[in-house]
Amino acid sequence: MSKILVLVSLLAIGFWATTASALAQEQTSKVDLGVENPGILPSSPFYFLKEWRRSITRFFTTNPVKKAELELNEANERAAEIKKLEETAPSKIEAITKATNNYQQNMERLRARLEQLKQTSENPNVDKLVEKLIDRSIKHNELFDNLKDKFQEQTDLRNRLEAGQEKISEVISEIPQRFENATEFQQKLLDKIQDLPDSPLKEVRAVEILNKIEQKLSGQQEKIQEAKDNLIQKAENKLNELNELRDLKSTATTTNANTTILRQEIQERIQRIKEKINVQQ
Repeated sequence: MSKILVLVSLLAIGFWATTASALAQEQTSKVDLGVENPGILPSSPFYFLKEWRRSITRFFTTNPVKKAELELNEANERAAEIKKLEETAPSKIEAITKATNNYQQNMERLRARLEQLKQTSENPNVDKLVEKLIDRSIKHNELFDNLKDKFQEQTDLRNRLEAGQEKISEVISEIPQRFENATEFQQKLLDKIQDLPDSPLKEVRAVEILNKIEQKLSGQQEKIQEAKDNLIQKAENKLNELNELRDLKSTATTTNANTTILRQEIQERIQRIKEKINVQQ
């Protein structure tokens, strides 16, 4: 029986260690934007052709819901372009910064389209649009968080990424107005956050997303705070598991190091979250 327990413990350590190693790289490839191939990238001299096509498509789109959907799809394409640039040409900081600026402008147009939209989720087309908005906003936020971690020394790019996240928050703040029932929106938002890819930092990242948007969602802070409390508790449970793994004497030295990195990352981010919550209160 004791051998089985040791084996299970070592398998668990192996899982956490592998995840810790991946965490150190902050792979943005884990964020699935649903775009298999973003096509021509901002680093290409022929990118203007893609922008020209987009402008023409916007000009000939007249339906208000379709206009908003078009801007959302375009923003998602731009996020995919940023992701592809990071994966294939991370040294092209100027191109990534340019792509991030393009994304911000796109999200501003999307926010304006949503502001002008008079219909609500009672319209099936609007309900479908809102579903995609919530999903894409959360995934874009996740992508930009990963990029900020990767490009920590690129101050201008990090600032642009943070500005992009602010635009995401502004877009999300427009979504509740498309619902007849505020509780319906809350549930959809929390469900999408729970659908984030599973990882040791899943709950921590979810709380960070909620922190970014809750000030934009007037009258819904109590429900969101309850969700954050639950997520923080889950994150702390994971931290306790890591502490237990750290104490196993049979762990290899490299595994100990990786587990320690992951444990410290979770601990520091939980602390930052709690400090922010205390300041807000």
